[in-house]
Amino acid sequence: MKKKVVLMVNDKDACNIACKKCYLPFQGVKSAEDTIRDVETLHSLGFDVTIAGSETLMDTNYLDAYQKAGQDYILTNGLLLLQNSKYFGLLKEHGINTLQISADFGVQSDMSSVPLTLVERVVKLAVERDFQVRLTTLITEKNYQDVLSMCKQAYEMGAQEIRFLRYLELGSGANHPEFSLDKEQILQFFDLVQETRSIYSQEELNIKIHGNFGPRQGSKGEDLSLQNSYCPAGESLFVITPNNKIYGCPFLIKDQELGHFTNGELKLDRELDHSRANCLTYSLEV
Repeated sequence: MKKKVVLMVNDKDACNIACKKCYLPFQGVKSAEDTIRDVETLHSLGFDVTIAGSETLMDTNYLDAYQKAGQDYILTNGLLLLQNSKYFGLLKEHGINTLQISADFGVQSDMSSVPLTLVERVVKLAVERDFQVRLTTLITEKNYQDVLSMCKQAYEMGAQEIRFLRYLELGSGANHPEFSLDKEQILQFFDLVQETRSIYSQEELNIKIHGNFGPRQGSKGEDLSLQNSYCPAGESLFVITPNNKIYGCPFLIKDQELGHFTNGELKLDRELDHSRANCLTYSLEV
């Protein structure tokens, strides 16, 4: 398996909204010029590279880094796309054809995230311009039973995919543990997803569950779990923050520093010694 590095280029202070769900605890911003250089270096070391952060469209110079990395999608809250349609053209020019947009069905007010009326407008504009749209939806104890309704709304908006992400008590999320799911609720959620998948073909709406939920019974993830290789953090997956610290996963950027990216090398000082049978966030949430 080829190793992957996620380059975090900006912190939550560089974002144009302040969501309560934000899991990014680091501070700092890496310039677009430095990001491009790092992409080139990491490619020469044999790594695949993904660009991420808060709202990277706040500085369109980062789009050159996306193109250099060969990344054809971008994570966005969509607000800048509503404010100025020029961004759609810039994205196309840099090889980006998929938008991953946050759509927190049922909890957008609780999370202080973008209202769904605005998300719907962004999706419509994107689809009209031949972009693929992937919605990322946060699942909490408040909306985990609403899978069918959420998928119906995503389909009617025109999205091609919806990806469910488990609420984490990390970053800003540590201040709101009441939104977390317990084990029984997660199992109920899995069942509801399975039922809803029987309604839509993958071509109509691809319904995905993020790996931070952990392995599901009967899934490929369960096989990996039995082999103690479900979680790739710190083995085949690494994250580099703007200050060049290395972590094992975007969700583990807190007290789990593994080393530094310096002089064109990933210098690791330690390993994650937790079981890899499940997502490591379960053992590291506060």
